[in-house]
Amino acid sequence: MATIVGSQNGAPPRASTNECGNAWAEINKIAVPVLAATDEVGVLEVPAGSLLTDLEIRNTDLDTGTTLTGTLGYRSTKAVPALAASPSYFSAAFTQLQGAAGSTGLAFEPIKFDEPVQIVFDPSGASTTAGTVWVKARGIVVGVS
Repeated sequence: MATIVGSQNGAPPRASTNECGNAWAEINKIAVPVLAATDEVGVLEVPAGSLLTDLEIRNTDLDTGTTLTGTLGYRSTKAVPALAASPSYFSAAFTQLQGAAGSTGLAFEPIKFDEPVQIVFDPSGASTTAGTVWVKARGIVVGVS
C-alpha cells in the first residue's frame, strides 16, 4: 500500500495574517500516480485546535472511465490518537476524481479537531491515469479543549 502526500504534509501550520488573528487557511498540491485500490492519498493536514469550515478540491482527470470512487474522511496523525478516525466524514462515495473538475466545495458540518489530523482519500478501486489534486481548506483557530 502506498501513501501519497503533497508538500504541505508535515509542514508547520501557517500563522494567521488576517485582521481577526484567528483565521486558518492552507493549500496543498498532490502529484497523484496511478492509484491501486490499496493506496491512500493524504490530501491535507489540519492542525490541532482548528475548526475546519471549508474544504475545496480541484483535480485533473484521474480516471478515463467512471470507476474511481472512494471515501474522503480524516484520521489523527498522533502516534496514540484519542480521536477516532472517520474515513467517510466528508464523503462515503467520493467520485470527483473520475474527471477533471473545477474547484468543488464539499458540504459538511464544520468540525473541530483537538488533535492534528490528516484528510485522507481512500480509493475503493484503481485509477487509470496519474494526475494532480489541489486542495484548499479554511477554518478558525479556536484552541484545544
